[in-house]
Amino acid sequence: MWENLRIVLEAANCTFDDVVEMTSYHVAMSKHMDVFRTAKNEVFPKGTYAWTRIGVSELAHPGLLAEVKCVAVKR
Repeated sequence: MWENLRIVLEAANCTFDDVVEMTSYHVAMSKHMDVFRTAKNEVFPKGTYAWTRIGVSELAHPGLLAEVKCVAVKR
């Protein structure tokens, strides 16, 4: 997931440092949030963006546990 997002950010001449807002959608949020948060913290600088987490019953692609939407601003 993070590699795909990195590719999209680079195509817009941005990096993870340019992300100002992230919304993540989670299936079975209570079971997977620790793993997601650990992976997210490895990629994103801490405390530099707003993060909204939303629990959902399912996502558009069967089998996915999380989906991420980001807004980046090139400074």
